[in-house]
Amino acid sequence: MLKTIQIIALLQGLFLLFILFKRKREYQKVNLWLLSGCIIAVMLYAIGDDNYNLFISDADWFLFHDTLIITFFFLFVRYYSSGKEEFVKTDFLFFIPYLFVVVFQIIFKDDVLDKNVVYQVAREVVDLIFLGMLLFSVVDIIKNKKEKWLLAFILPLTIIFLIDELTYLLTNSNEAPFLLDSYGIILAIVFLFYLVLY
Repeated sequence: MLKTIQIIALLQGLFLLFILFKRKREYQKVNLWLLSGCIIAVMLYAIGDDNYNLFISDADWFLFHDTLIITFFFLFVRYYSSGKEEFVKTDFLFFIPYLFVVVFQIIFKDDVLDKNVVYQVAREVVDLIFLGMLLFSVVDIIKNKKEKWLLAFILPLTIIFLIDELTYLLTNSNEAPFLLDSYGIILAIVFLFYLVLY
């Protein structure tokens, strides 16, 4: 079942990229690349970088997360709302929390280090940054009344991210209820890709 959903998400993502580049004149260059980055991040996430990887069994790369999607989406909303035409190099700093997540998962793979207080505090700070990015995006879209259809993407992502974080805080486990964990994002995105395309 999951493999079917992953394949559908990949095909729809490719088709969405094709449509996006056919209509590239409708977008400012920076918005085109940020939205493309968001779609590619979704597709990489759908492929999976763990034992749910579509092509390789027992993959353990720790590279493609919902946090990468959040970062690209946040930057896209930020630039789209502000109307800026050039990407400001200092905005690459917004990718630092994502890099922290990747580094955390590579270095702190051992369960012993999982109990490390410094690691726990750093993880919560990084998660709060991502939550802030999501909430900023929601408020910005509502406030500016631009492209409200983007809320169809950001609200499910925010809800699933919150459930993921609350589950971890309350149970100290990454096992969220069925379809409400990070893989619920893939299901939500497949449905939303369908809405955007048709």
